Amino acid sequence: MITVFHGTTKLFKEFRPQDTIGTGEGKSKFGWGTYLTSAFATAVLYSGKGPGREAAGHYVYSVEIPNPVTNESKYFVLHKPVPSQVSSLLEKEIGQIKDRSALEWGNDFRTELETMLFIREYGRKPKGKSEVGTAQKLCADWFYKHGIIGIAWPQGKWPQRGLMMPVENLNVAMFHGSDIHITKVERVEVEFKAKSKNTPDKVTCIEKKNSERITIDIDAL
Repeated sequence: MITVFHGTTKLFKEFRPQDTIGTGEGKSKFGWGTYLTSAFATAVLYSGKGPGREAAGHYVYSVEIPNPVTNESKYFVLHKPVPSQVSSLLEKEIGQIKDRSALEWGNDFRTELETMLFIREYGRKPKGKSEVGTAQKLCADWFYKHGIIGIAWPQGKWPQRGLMMPVENLNVAMFHGSDIHITKVERVEVEFKAKSKNTPDKVTCIEKKNSERITIDIDAL
């Protein structure tokens, strides 16, 4: 198991991806699921996304999940070649992928698979954010059906293709809340700062220096 973090303005006792990322009403950058990160500061940052400035509180969840490095077969890794068992399942159930180069890079394969699954379901390619979100959900369900519990990728600049993923810079998107075990919930004090002097309207959310983290008793919710 590995400890990772999730930032939010909501309090809840268990993770439900449909609550923490959406229900197919809009796409997400790396696919459908609950987004987690190995960097506490990144979780704080994402607690300030959306209506972060107006939020009553900012919370960081510490959670345990199966380690994507030592349990790589349980995850679909975006910056590596596609495992042969995954591509074989796709060809057996849906057909051969048109862009064979996508087999060399997981993230390219993911987008191709989303399109193929949407075409199988609706007879055409997805259009707009809502339909792309639906395609991402179809892809997550397909992966989960075949024993893959989430998507994993490096945080920040990706390494060269095929290199081992550094655990200290890890992001994941988990498909089901049952695979996420909450160990701690903390309320953090945040402040919003401009990313640069040239873009004062673009701000980032960071934890206030020397501020106290308050542990929340979620059983009392």
